Amino acid sequence: MFQNKNFVYYLMLAITFFILKFLFSVSSVEELKFLLFPIKKIIELLFGSTSVFIPTNGYFFEILNIVIDKTCAGYNFWLLSFALLAYINLNNLNKDYLKIISILFSFIVSFFFSIFVSSSRIYVSIILQSKIIIFSGNSIIHESIGIITNLLFLIMIYFITENLHKKWNNK
Repeated sequence: MFQNKNFVYYLMLAITFFILKFLFSVSSVEELKFLLFPIKKIIELLFGSTSVFIPTNGYFFEILNIVIDKTCAGYNFWLLSFALLAYINLNNLNKDYLKIISILFSFIVSFFFSIFVSSSRIYVSIILQSKIIIFSGNSIIHESIGIITNLLFLIMIYFITENLHKKWNNK
């Protein structure tokens, strides 16, 4: 029978992932403030703008004419980057206590990274939509920017993490 030394960790990771994914599906904008608030603060700093929280919608930026809502929170990116980081770490660590620490570390690091990525994605979207008329108000272009940005950052996470492990394992 096939035995994998990380099976229990993978199972814990998968269960955590699906529970968090379910929680997102039933969450409101209000419940996602822990992600939305730092993103809105970054956007306010980058554009010198202010926003107002609308409980049913999210953070509304009147000057920019945008709403940072549930879909902008980066929650799905957070989960994906958490799973990716944890998976890579589990495959490159041998001691159980390091694996447990790496899962917790992956969760925290991916949280802050998702805030950075979401803010970057929103920033690029705002800039493109304000500079290039064809992008303005086009939801397909807006979503494409999000997909491309998230995919590029996930690929970057993968290569950076793998290379760091290779360096550490060669010492």
